[in-house]
Amino acid sequence: MSILSKALFQLPVQLPRQARSYRRFWLPISAFILLSISVSTATLLLWQRSQANDDVLQADSPDIHPTAIPWLTSEWSCEQAGKYWEDEVCWDREHSPEF
Repeated sequence: MSILSKALFQLPVQLPRQARSYRRFWLPISAFILLSISVSTATLLLWQRSQANDDVLQADSPDIHPTAIPWLTSEWSCEQAGKYWEDEVCWDREHSPEF
């Protein structure tokens, strides 16, 4: 039998008493730490997702941001484009702030 097969098929060695008590002490602590990290990560991801949803909802809000259209210089061309003419300037009422 080779050395590798001997190592694979050996029965588990009984841990010394001191090592077993050490393991009993750290197992609950490490489980608590792992659970805390998992809960914190999940909370952070949910918060980040809710913030992203708020940004999307704000982008879809029906806010009107009028802006001047400099290439439409006559009242007729402005009104033909569906804009409105005021103070010798063509205005667009449906301007997106993301434009």
